[in-house]
Amino acid sequence: MRTGTVAFAEAGGELLALHGPAVEAFPFSLVVARVPPEDDLLVGDGVVVAGGRRLAARAVPAAVPVPPGVDAAVMLRALDGVPGLAARREALGDPDDPERLLGRGPGLTPSGDDLLLGRLAMAAHAHRHWGVPDPAPLAAYLAERAPGRTTRVAAAMYAAAARGRYAPAIGAACAAAPGDLPAALARLAAVGATSGLDTLAGIAATAAGVSPGREPGPA
Repeated sequence: MRTGTVAFAEAGGELLALHGPAVEAFPFSLVVARVPPEDDLLVGDGVVVAGGRRLAARAVPAAVPVPPGVDAAVMLRALDGVPGLAARREALGDPDDPERLLGRGPGLTPSGDDLLLGRLAMAAHAHRHWGVPDPAPLAAYLAERAPGRTTRVAAAMYAAAARGRYAPAIGAACAAAPGDLPAALARLAAVGATSGLDTLAGIAATAAGVSPGREPGPA
């Protein structure tokens, strides 16, 4: 499967995204100098072969949950300043209905899936510090339900989330310190036509679920 400047390939039953360094990474990315034609593409054992020639490829480490850099109130104030986010949150509606959101919308990662992935990521980073539920059971449920309900890419994103792995731009937004937060949110907002904003809507949903006085700090 190929779209624009990204090619997707299966290796050992896992999806890989092959792209250049200018593309925001997936949690299963390999960076290559040029994106090979999909009909000549073979991937396996850490090697990428296109047209019979071996290509240099570099794996991008996925983001893993670390403590959030700010509290929920600060995150929400920063999100309020992201252009276009309020409109996307209104368009997506109730963020507490995974069955409605799973696979909702067009694209490589439908809007509903982007929202759910943002919500999972923020909760994975912050559940011990903000007092929100551990998202691991929901991540596992969505990873199980996703095949056949959404795109192959979104299903792979859920599978990665169930293993505690997220796209680097998402992890950077969840973990950014106060001084870095505006840039991290802007970077994520710029991903895709609406994917970044929809993911930020999920991050906002997690932050909005934190009641005043419910942020206990590290356990």
